[in-house]
Amino acid sequence: MCFRVAAEAIQSNEPFIQNQSSMKSLQNSRKKLFFSSDLNPNKETPFCISYQGSYTIEAALILPLMISACIFILFFLRIAMVQIGVNRSMEEVAGKTAICGEQDAVGLSGLVLACNARMIMIGTPTSYIRGGILGISYDKSSVEDNYITLVAEYGITFPIRIFGTYHWNMESKTSWRKWIGWDPEEDGEGHGYVYVTKEGSVYHERYDCTYLHPSIHAVAVKELDAYRNTSGNRYKICRSCKSGKKKEGTVYITDYGDSYHSKLSCGGLKRTIYRKRKEDVLMLAGCSKCSMGK
Repeated sequence: MCFRVAAEAIQSNEPFIQNQSSMKSLQNSRKKLFFSSDLNPNKETPFCISYQGSYTIEAALILPLMISACIFILFFLRIAMVQIGVNRSMEEVAGKTAICGEQDAVGLSGLVLACNARMIMIGTPTSYIRGGILGISYDKSSVEDNYITLVAEYGITFPIRIFGTYHWNMESKTSWRKWIGWDPEEDGEGHGYVYVTKEGSVYHERYDCTYLHPSIHAVAVKELDAYRNTSGNRYKICRSCKSGKKKEGTVYITDYGDSYHSKLSCGGLKRTIYRKRKEDVLMLAGCSKCSMGK
């Protein structure tokens, strides 16, 4: 009977003995892991905890760059918002004033106040401007004759001052001609307005002057020596389109010109005509044909 009880006691304690043996084996395995020959021979550190921190270094380098890029993008969006607001305000104020013809009454100072008030009304972020809305300078603006010219100069400061303070100087400009209606005396031929070309040295009182609209003729190179202009002079090679003297082919001449052209697209055959007030071109002489050399 005693042997039977002892056997049963041994069987009941068998799981406990097994648990103790497993715990001992786990402790032994840990000792083998940290204190056996598996150690890193260079740094005497187990391999399981000697991983390199490459991801941490990459994150430390990339994250500031990403943040800086986002700040730059937001900064240029800020500049665009300010520019849109300033341009819109100036266009609306100058345009309405030019149509109503009231700039003589309000003056330049009144236009400036109207522009600033319009910026506030449409929600322009003037807080981004250095000095706020009072930091906008209109010194280059003018109200002269029939024109309204508004020029706004302002600066925007970069929000982050890592390597110092940086400012971006901006300028917005708009020009309008006031609506004064039709004046028969100004619009008549020889009164008020004249016509000039881009590189011309004279002004023309008539738009249909033959100097402004030259007649172009295509002639053979072999027959060129037989042609003369209205002044009786021979034609010489054009300085703009010359590519060596042609021995054959076609060239282009005009009645009042003094050069022949190898290309029909040459600028010497074209006229860019501008209509200007006569008092603005007083430095030019009058055309001998339509202005009688005035």
